[in-house]
Amino acid sequence: MGRTGKYTEEFKKKVAKDRVENSLSVKETAKKYGISNGTVCIWTDMFYDPSEYSSYLALKCPKEVKEQVVTEYLAGKGKRQIAREYGICKDTVEKWVAQYWKREEKRRLREKPEKGVFRRPEKIVNGRRLKTVYPTSGSAYVTWDK
Repeated sequence: MGRTGKYTEEFKKKVAKDRVENSLSVKETAKKYGISNGTVCIWTDMFYDPSEYSSYLALKCPKEVKEQVVTEYLAGKGKRQIAREYGICKDTVEKWVAQYWKREEKRRLREKPEKGVFRRPEKIVNGRRLKTVYPTSGSAYVTWDK
């Protein structure tokens, strides 16, 4: 026998609809209906596509708050603890951290491309560009660019 649910399907839809249509945070919705934050997240995801309701996060959470969430996560605080403190879903914390790493990677690649592992830096000697140095047992073989 399967477990019977504590809440009706209509109630779940009502909670999710209220959260999305009134742009309530997870914490506000959970408090209003007397249920856990995680339950609100699950029900909202069950009935709505995140792209439909995620726009309210941008309005409710300023950029500074998002940066603070990411900073706390990078400092070693747990996702659940951060989510509880800010009244957001754990998945939202994960999403913001992933966005942060994507931005950092793009910034890093824009700043200075990494040199290959075996690529040697260019050298100019007496006004001529050194092309390749092949080390040998006691000396080096040098070729010059033309």
